[in-house]
Amino acid sequence: MSVSSKLLSSLFEGLEVTHQTLNFNRLPFSSSAITLDPIIHEVTLDIEEVGEGVLFIARRLWYSDTHEQIAEAIERGAAAIVVSERAIDLERVRAHLETVPIIWVEREDPALGLICDRFYDRPTSSLKVYGVTGTNGKTSAVSYLAELLTAVGERVAVMGTVEYRFEDRVLVAPNTTPDALVIQRFARQALNLGATALALEVSSHALSLDRVAGVRFDAVGFTSFGRDHLDFHGSIEEYREAKGRLFSDYVKYAMSEGKSPITVAHDETEGLGMLQRAPAEARRVYCQVIGADRRPRSLNERERYLRIEATSAPSLAGLSLSAELQTSTETTALCEVFSPLIGDYHPFNVGIALGMVAGTHPQYLDRAWQSLSETRGVSGRMEKVDLPYQHPSDQRVALVDYAHTPEAITRALEAVKAVYDGPISVIVGCGGDRDRGKRPEMLRAALHFADQVWLTSDNPRSEDPQQIIRDALSLSEPTDGQEICKVEVDRRQCIFKAWRALPARGALLITGKGHESYQEIKGRRYNLGDQEALSVASCIEWLSYEEISDVPLRESVPELRGRGRSYKTHREDLMALFREAALREGGFSIRLSQQRSNPKEPASHSTEVLRCRLLDLSFDSLFTQVWFASRELAPKHRELLIIVSNLERYTQLREVLMELTSEAMQAHPRPHILFNTGDQCPLHSSPGGWSSLEAGAKIPSLTS
Repeated sequence: MSVSSKLLSSLFEGLEVTHQTLNFNRLPFSSSAITLDPIIHEVTLDIEEVGEGVLFIARRLWYSDTHEQIAEAIERGAAAIVVSERAIDLERVRAHLETVPIIWVEREDPALGLICDRFYDRPTSSLKVYGVTGTNGKTSAVSYLAELLTAVGERVAVMGTVEYRFEDRVLVAPNTTPDALVIQRFARQALNLGATALALEVSSHALSLDRVAGVRFDAVGFTSFGRDHLDFHGSIEEYREAKGRLFSDYVKYAMSEGKSPITVAHDETEGLGMLQRAPAEARRVYCQVIGADRRPRSLNERERYLRIEATSAPSLAGLSLSAELQTSTETTALCEVFSPLIGDYHPFNVGIALGMVAGTHPQYLDRAWQSLSETRGVSGRMEKVDLPYQHPSDQRVALVDYAHTPEAITRALEAVKAVYDGPISVIVGCGGDRDRGKRPEMLRAALHFADQVWLTSDNPRSEDPQQIIRDALSLSEPTDGQEICKVEVDRRQCIFKAWRALPARGALLITGKGHESYQEIKGRRYNLGDQEALSVASCIEWLSYEEISDVPLRESVPELRGRGRSYKTHREDLMALFREAALREGGFSIRLSQQRSNPKEPASHSTEVLRCRLLDLSFDSLFTQVWFASRELAPKHRELLIIVSNLERYTQLREVLMELTSEAMQAHPRPHILFNTGDQCPLHSSPGGWSSLEAGAKIPSLTS
């Protein structure tokens, strides 16, 4: 990354956050003393990135406290340490107290953002930066925004709930709005790769914790407001205040840094409240999705009014839209476009995206609008899932949506009812370690609108899934139709049962996880995607498997389906299969056993073991045999047992498999694959999934 090294003092000089050096009587940057002012080559949160000249920032994280890694960071060569805990144990690093500055900062998140902004040479000053907040619709609005900006010639980097990406480089998103260091480093990497714009989802957590400190926004948008995250914010008022900071504090900051930001929201109570928080001199775009009325508004030269209208009834194919933009002097009409979006709420999110582009690229508004006809939509946002094994005569429909609040569930079910006239089943789950009060309200919304309700697990996290379900069932008042609610704690089984029970011409809506491809249980994440589970359900019907656990991973996982047709890809395909097996709950081990003539069979004949006895052929043929055996790997398999009699082939295969499993474990997320040579190998030695505690504060990179 082309960033110049900097003196430590340059990162703290004039920093508007209280800070103090813990291991010197005076600040090391005081001009009146002989000071330690090391050169900083990189800044990191990840202990594995620490080396000579690196500034290590210790953090209190939800899964760990990296203040415990200070001694290791110094041993690795850290030039300086930043901490947010005053009472750290300096005895463990006493030998280095005169050579490595340890600096305490009072508020770790804004400090981190401002320090990294300086180190990475203020990347958001050189990018057009767009931020979207709101309870629901952030991901959709940012996705449409990226497509609209691309249509007008910008090269757009995106950071959001689904992924972090720039053009063909795509990274797993650890959370909606990451740590400030991740934002600033990502922005610098994207800028170096040629990005001209950055679109960010900005969560209420990020605004409360100042994760976007140092980010200079060119446009901010607000999608919607409803109950969410009260476990964190404490009250609906505090939650609203957190959202509002994007329009007040961060618009003011952008203006102080020389930008002229656009503020965009809908012309309704919550939206107008957000616009009023912005400084009076900020530019504004009011959005209106036209229903029965057209509200007129008197505009000044800093204001715009964007109206969007659905000109056709919504359907499973999409809907037609038209729009017009009004200024204080003229009105520009945009022609009708047909967009393949399911749900009558999409125009609201499209409006926020288009309003932001109207503010920054008014001359290209028509070009941006026309691009909506080719939108790809958003993964897990009212996504119609095409099932590979569904019979042509089967008219059932499956949809996946991220709805995880009472309002979002209501809106999603209303949207399905608007485009589908058959019976509707819905799967609802409530996240653990989150607002408990919304759980019965989510179920109430589902019971009110659906013909059949299935209650299951979402991400239980540290909570007991059964307790979460009991919370959801604890409705304060009896609800009509409660008898239509069925409970299945296991999410995969629930999806399978709900699909099998769905009547002809029925629609199944699976809510809660949307794009997520994992389930988080007791601090670990295991691979589980709703789309994949639906594929498994259709596969069981089509190919007559007995149980979900019997379906081979290559049939159930979209990324693996149809792979392995060429010998050249066997190595990559094996690695992908091993990773997938290891990321499942229960884990995965590989055992290579060398047995000569008259081999002694291992004692275990468990159905959890996939056995592969290899013929004594050339090494290439041997490797092909391993591949064909591995194609039968299913979720029930915890171990692949490979038996080979030829010592030379055994040695060759051991080296290749060790290299292959080592590579598989370098990916993000990181699986843990236990590789053993010999007959003795206890099952379940590999814990399965991946753990944030083990992985640490990994920093996604566009350039690695």
